Amino acid sequence: MQRIPTARPSWDEEMRNAAMETLDSRNWVKGDKGKRFGLAFAEHCGALSAAPCQNGSSSLWAALRLLGIGEGDEVIVPSFTFIASATAIPLVGATPVFVDIEEDYWCLDVKAVEAAITPRTKAVIGVHIFGQPYDPNLIELCKLRNIALIEDAAQAHGATQVSVSGEMMVAGAMGDVGCFSFFPSKNMAVGGEGGMLTTINPELTEKVKAITNHGRAPNLESMELGSNLRMSEVSAAIGLVQLSNLDKWVERRREIASKYNKNFDNHPAVSIPKVRKGANHAWHQYCLFTDKSQDLVKHLDENGIDGCIAVQADQSENETDFLLSCAQKNKFIKGVVGWLDLTSENLESRLDYYIKNPFFKGLRHIVQAEKDDYLLRDDVQNGISKLANYNLTYDILVFPSQLTAAIALVKKFPNQQFILDHIAKPNISKSMDELWKSNII
Repeated sequence: MQRIPTARPSWDEEMRNAAMETLDSRNWVKGDKGKRFGLAFAEHCGALSAAPCQNGSSSLWAALRLLGIGEGDEVIVPSFTFIASATAIPLVGATPVFVDIEEDYWCLDVKAVEAAITPRTKAVIGVHIFGQPYDPNLIELCKLRNIALIEDAAQAHGATQVSVSGEMMVAGAMGDVGCFSFFPSKNMAVGGEGGMLTTINPELTEKVKAITNHGRAPNLESMELGSNLRMSEVSAAIGLVQLSNLDKWVERRREIASKYNKNFDNHPAVSIPKVRKGANHAWHQYCLFTDKSQDLVKHLDENGIDGCIAVQADQSENETDFLLSCAQKNKFIKGVVGWLDLTSENLESRLDYYIKNPFFKGLRHIVQAEKDDYLLRDDVQNGISKLANYNLTYDILVFPSQLTAAIALVKKFPNQQFILDHIAKPNISKSMDELWKSNII
């Protein structure tokens, strides 16, 4: 049986011919293909202008530069997104302000964004996560508060959303500057790395093109600080063919997602993704919510299907490092609770490193629901023992099935400082009674 991958880039004879024709022309950079690709993409989105570039990450950097954002400025970004949405901000010297997402649709929570706005807020990066368009009220909020809106559409090629006024909007025309990625796993690609900048702002129509070409105008006059972010002519030629197929490809994704929803709906182990009213999801990724993520991935693997955990209840050391760096630049962040692997061989050395940082306030660990005995394992308890000398608060997030083990753990280490966070889903009353009787709360 042929294995089913998580992504399979589309490739056919027309794309091959377009690439070979461009190579044979020996016109490999700064030619007609890139210009045509930008024009066609802008027309597809309903944008005023578009410029092909190297990749989605560079498009985010360019968007921030185009809007004049730099040191001393704050940029609101979802706490749940691909890392490039956040790392682009400190690259221009600004401070990322992380804001929570909606429970149902996983995009920025508009009320949380409004609460996070300060006099230093210069932009919001809204992300169409997995292809789900963000709330159109975010557009209205940014207009009202005169804050630039950067549209991270790296996962949303072909997505649409009805505006607050009832007009149909296409991804790429839902913010001051739109940012796309053509990584091979995306809904459309360019035979390698690639990205696109779009704009609906008349003041930026020429600047989006200039910033990808060292900040120069067509007559080579320097307009602003830029860099060489140009896409090759071969990639643009492939992109033109792929763009002509995008709408039917996205429609096929919607048909498949509909079948998945029908078959997974009411399944006891998973929850299906929701689609915002008025939106046409692009379905870059079809993500299920489950407490049994490891088991699900293992089951898929055993049946010849590639799958991965997009987000799980855990955090890497690199992310802890990133949060600490953000805390040092943002006066509103008073401390960071880091997450480390208790079974890691370098647990103590990492703790020694973190403890020197004044913003490091404690540790948090989320227990995997599928392993009810996890907290009772020797290697885990050895890790907790190592924490005794650090005088840190230890935060444990558990599911109902693990309450007994969590209570036993807290009693075993009476001198440790524990916070027991409880995910009480089905039997909240019974679970809380158990905690009360154990004198934990």
